[in-house]
Amino acid sequence: MRQPIHHIVYMSTVLLLFISFRRYGAEIVVNKEEYMKVTSEALNEVEHIVETVDTDCLLYIDSGKKPKIHLETLHKEGPRLCLVNGTYDDKNTVAILMLVNSVEYLQEQLGNWLSFLNKAAYCYKTQRPLYIWIGDLDPSILDRRHIVPWLNCFEKTKENTLNIYKTIAILATFKKRREIKYLRRSGPVMYLDADAWFSDTAFAAVVSPESFLNVSSRAFLFGNQNRIGGPKIPMNGGVLALKDTARSRRFLALWFFSRCGLHDQLPLWATLFATWAIDANTSIKTNTPHLFSEYTNMAQSQAILTLVANLPTFRRPILQRDPQNSYNGGNFEQTQLLDRPLELPGVLLLPSAPIPERALPALRSDFDKSRPTFCCHTRIDKDEEGQCRGNDICAHSKCMPFLRSSSYRSYLRKKQANSNSWFFSFSSHR
Repeated sequence: MRQPIHHIVYMSTVLLLFISFRRYGAEIVVNKEEYMKVTSEALNEVEHIVETVDTDCLLYIDSGKKPKIHLETLHKEGPRLCLVNGTYDDKNTVAILMLVNSVEYLQEQLGNWLSFLNKAAYCYKTQRPLYIWIGDLDPSILDRRHIVPWLNCFEKTKENTLNIYKTIAILATFKKRREIKYLRRSGPVMYLDADAWFSDTAFAAVVSPESFLNVSSRAFLFGNQNRIGGPKIPMNGGVLALKDTARSRRFLALWFFSRCGLHDQLPLWATLFATWAIDANTSIKTNTPHLFSEYTNMAQSQAILTLVANLPTFRRPILQRDPQNSYNGGNFEQTQLLDRPLELPGVLLLPSAPIPERALPALRSDFDKSRPTFCCHTRIDKDEEGQCRGNDICAHSKCMPFLRSSSYRSYLRKKQANSNSWFFSFSSHR
């Protein structure tokens, strides 16, 4: 298929820029004054948006052969943050959060539905809250673009990704938990994509989300590089955890403010690199000043190389405070894959591998398929083997008490027969 002429011209320009700066080197300057100004604007924007979110919503799962859900809310329209019944926010545990833009998207995709029941069952078993964001922001808000000096968005599509809602959902969860009087403080939040789920290892309750957050007392953000076979990238946005701090709220606001096109990872990485550059009082050394201008043909391949090139400088603030810090990513500089945690200012990047000194499995999708992993980002029609097989989302009672094992086996048989009879009922009570 022939490419439009404007696309050919654009790609030729990007290629020439890349060749030029690869040869001579370049840098992206993150000015502290500009950084603080943009962050202040971002906080102001998200504060108004979070105020519009209905956080008094309850979602009930009526268990049975075919589970049903219904909402109790006073608001007819707008995005909602709902606490799922059977889970309670009465302790300072890590809350689990997921996101869908509609009830239909939750129910009509079997993998999403079963992953939701899996999360609800895990929270029920481990006595922690499960929150779910349901709804959309107004397109005039979602598709807005802002001037962010170190990002320089080139994305041609007019739409921004719905995945960027996770930033607002996490902020709304922080706010909701701060308003619960019997909590001593707002607890952390672990976000999982709609199709991510907890493994047998997680349900054994030997390790917990808190176990991973305890690896670093300095970090406010804990993320994972990528699942098995994925491209080499700095951080995937599908599974992450954040503590409720002033720094994390600024970070989330800036991530949302930097929205740019169909991938939330582009503004995520731009925000990460800008934050590290500010903390280390340095610029970002790179092959191209357009690193964060476009995702598919630029950031997706170049961001990881840029992180390697800047790693000694970015880690300098960590080593100044803790000269013996061993969370250096292991062989990351040689392979661009983490086999050890990598601690950077405010952030801990976790590998798809165990942390032996903490007796922790991989947070997600261990690259060694014979080892356990804590959670999986594996769609129902995929098989990463080991503990991450799509058909195992609810196996071994991992959706109890909301879905019986016999009903789960029935759903899988119907799925294999291409049946749509696994659709579920929904009602809303106001």
